[in-house]
Amino acid sequence: MTSTITLMEITVRPWQVENETATREYEAVLVHFPNLTIVDVDRHVARAAAQLRAKYRISPTIVDTPVASPTPIVTPSPPPAESTPTPSGSYP
Repeated sequence: MTSTITLMEITVRPWQVENETATREYEAVLVHFPNLTIVDVDRHVARAAAQLRAKYRISPTIVDTPVASPTPIVTPSPPPAESTPTPSGSYP
């Protein structure tokens, strides 16, 4: 399952370089991808996503790649400064 935000994110770069063909191809792949459901994002979904991002300190990062191979990646944010590993490698 993914949301319409994914469709927006994967088509930003092709729109930036004015490659409408690539934009339409990306959308077609996403829409027809086997076993993938695309859901609209409403207020409740947005709230749940914000809560998950807050709880697990997740920040979305889109890697700037060539138009032929967009690679959306979600990476966790670094731990807060007070959670820096000790010299032994464990967290306080």
